[in-house]
Amino acid sequence: MSFHPHPLTVGFAVLLLVVAVWFGVRSRHTRGRIATMVLDIVLAVLVGLIGMHPVIGESGRENSTVDADIVLMVDTTTSMAARDHGSKTRLSGAIRDIAQLASAFSGARFTLVTFDNEARVAVASTTDTGTIVSAANSLTWREDTKGTGTDIGVGVPAAVEALQKARESAPQATRMVFYLGDGEQTATRAPGSFAALKPLVTSGTIYAYGTAKGAPMARSAFDSSDVTYHGRKAISHADHVTLTTAARQAGLSFAARSPGRTLTPLQVSLNR
Repeated sequence: MSFHPHPLTVGFAVLLLVVAVWFGVRSRHTRGRIATMVLDIVLAVLVGLIGMHPVIGESGRENSTVDADIVLMVDTTTSMAARDHGSKTRLSGAIRDIAQLASAFSGARFTLVTFDNEARVAVASTTDTGTIVSAANSLTWREDTKGTGTDIGVGVPAAVEALQKARESAPQATRMVFYLGDGEQTATRAPGSFAALKPLVTSGTIYAYGTAKGAPMARSAFDSSDVTYHGRKAISHADHVTLTTAARQAGLSFAARSPGRTLTPLQVSLNR
């Protein structure tokens, strides 16, 4: 806990010092009685100021608890290894944004859902943002040899289940979804609908990574060589148009992410 004295408190402390010095040169006969009276007044004022000044923590902000359930849906398919988020992978950009979301909504209950060929709940509902950030930092993309084609909506059922449980346990709470992916649909079928999210969420955003021009992908986090297809370097092309459609279906906002830019989550009215 850090200490940040109120400016008026400092001022009264200085006044107290001046009073003490002044009485030091007064006669001993009257010094005790008058000094006691003045000190009582000054101390009373100081106590009042301290009572009005909020207690602040290490971050310098007032502690608060957000009554919200937030589901993070993170694409961990091979395409998230494409290096067109600046010079870094798309997944690295998503991981950075998860940390910013955890900070922006500190105190909320977070659930982390990841998906590639299939979806899984990586972290069940928790208010421990450290756990969420640590789990995000450990994420990697699915190796190309294990991919079977991805539906960008494969994680929707898991998110719906998490939101339904949240609504049952805290019906008054705000419910939000943040989807972090590139929109590339590699499954042969059409993308799954996101409409099932709409009646369950208050708000949220689909964050899109990568570019339409695309970029090559590393095979895995342990093999930086490029993914190839029929002997040629494979290029992953982000599809923000598909994600815009998904956002409309789910009733969420859409935002294309750029490297190095601070995340500004949609401002909503949260129960506190």
